[in-house]
Amino acid sequence: MNKLIVWCLALGLLLSACQPEQTPTFEGKVYREVISVAPKIAGRVAKIYVTEGMEVQAGDTLALLEIPEVEAKRQQVEGLWQAADAQYQMTHNGATQEQIKRAEAQHQAAKDQYEFARKTLKRLEALVTDSLIAPQAFDEATAKYQMAFAQWQAAAAGLAEVKQGVRTEMRQAALGQRTQVAGVQQEVAIAERERVLIAPEAMTIETITLHQGELALPGYALFRGYAQKTAYIRLSVPEAIAVKHQPGEQWTLTLPHTQESLQATTISIRPLPAYANISSAYPQYALSEALYEIKLRPMEAKALLTHQTVLWQP
Repeated sequence: MNKLIVWCLALGLLLSACQPEQTPTFEGKVYREVISVAPKIAGRVAKIYVTEGMEVQAGDTLALLEIPEVEAKRQQVEGLWQAADAQYQMTHNGATQEQIKRAEAQHQAAKDQYEFARKTLKRLEALVTDSLIAPQAFDEATAKYQMAFAQWQAAAAGLAEVKQGVRTEMRQAALGQRTQVAGVQQEVAIAERERVLIAPEAMTIETITLHQGELALPGYALFRGYAQKTAYIRLSVPEAIAVKHQPGEQWTLTLPHTQESLQATTISIRPLPAYANISSAYPQYALSEALYEIKLRPMEAKALLTHQTVLWQP
């Protein structure tokens, strides 16, 4: 009886050793790059042009924001621009004809006053020499002569300045002020363009986080979706399988629910994170065996669903 048991066990071991080793099949998932569309400035949602599940193309309008502060800022900038531009044009045009005539008249009046004071002083010089007038009167005439001369010189300098035009420094200052206002004006124009949220590329809208009338904050994703042309497949395999492959290989995958085949190319092979010396999260893998992720890119434009299951047999 014991011999029969031993013979049966030996026969079973022999038959199991003769059976061919089955190639394992690994399960993967289809993923796409996630796209988030968020406003740059705060505003209320005025209108939403898309719905969840809709496919949009690059440049399509997704939503319109209402930002009253931008309109108020634009009006302020327009007033500042008019003032700065007028100041700059005035520095280039110089003095008007009326200003020049007024400066010439002031110069001529100062010159006449100077000539009168000079002649009066010359007459009094002979009289003071003969002691026909008091020295006090001569001193007063001398003072009036000096004042008239100073006024004449000041009027002459003012006339020269008017005819010469504005100083270069003042012209540069006016130009700098106008350039500064132009920068603010451009900033307002950019803010007005930010009122319209557009799709950065072809994508499928998955989630719309806000509704019409709600406040959208800067950086808060108003739309989330998947890029249509960025499908890829991720597979988790043990180290014994990963070391036998490299990027660039082509494979035929299986879609189990439709029984269709799919051609794909290996993009990358990278190790998955490990905890301490336990790197495997699957019971059928050895605990000391590292776990790797194989990333594949489909070669065919099939209508793959995100998170769809794919089978891979190396």
